[in-house]
Amino acid sequence: MTKRIVRREGQQPLSFTSPLLARILSSRGVLNADDLDHSLKGLLAPDSFLGIGEAATILADALESDSSILIVGDFDEVDGELRNSVARLNSDGTVDMAFDIGDGTDGPIYAVDRMPDGRVVIGGDFLFVGETFSPSIAVLNGSTGKLDPNFSPGNGVDGEVLTLDVDWDGSIMIGGNFTEVGGLPRNNIARLKVDGELDEFFNPGEGVNGPVHSLFIDKTVNVVADPTFDVAGADEIFQEKLNEILDLADPD
Repeated sequence: MTKRIVRREGQQPLSFTSPLLARILSSRGVLNADDLDHSLKGLLAPDSFLGIGEAATILADALESDSSILIVGDFDEVDGELRNSVARLNSDGTVDMAFDIGDGTDGPIYAVDRMPDGRVVIGGDFLFVGETFSPSIAVLNGSTGKLDPNFSPGNGVDGEVLTLDVDWDGSIMIGGNFTEVGGLPRNNIARLKVDGELDEFFNPGEGVNGPVHSLFIDKTVNVVADPTFDVAGADEIFQEKLNEILDLADPD
């Protein structure tokens, strides 16, 4: 079956701004310049955006180092170029034409990170990437943006992946709103091996009792999640993780 990207309805270009910004404004009910609120009171408070501080720091570092910038979300076009929910921008803000996912995901992407070998891992709320079944988690070629067929998550995640972080060995910690990963019970937090298989060694037991919106692997090899929940057997989980890292560093 042939798939194609279809523009979302209700986002018609407006004459007073760029076509891309016009589509965004139109979807929010802004039909002409008089509908815009230019006052400060019309802006959302900066602290109302989850992770805005970290995002601003990452963006500033990328611009300062003249690096490219990966963006993900729920969109189908960037500066007039078809890009389905993921795109890469050059340091000057233009679309990197070499990085193109093609048909892309059939749902939004909420999280992205780079793997040690340069590949890009994405997580979100989707079932397919192009024609490939890859529920809510996938890995892309770091140069071309195409789906990496060597990453196979099997049944994938049965819900939303809202956050992820890649460990030094390429394993992927994911958090979100789900109950199964790879067909096995995992409540809202799990770890995948570098090839996409569920890492059964990392077993949080009953898991956490609500969605995990952000997490990171700190330098002490702990997994830190936000919001913070009660996790059954947390001490044992982290001790096992520490022992695993120590064994890899010094087998003797």
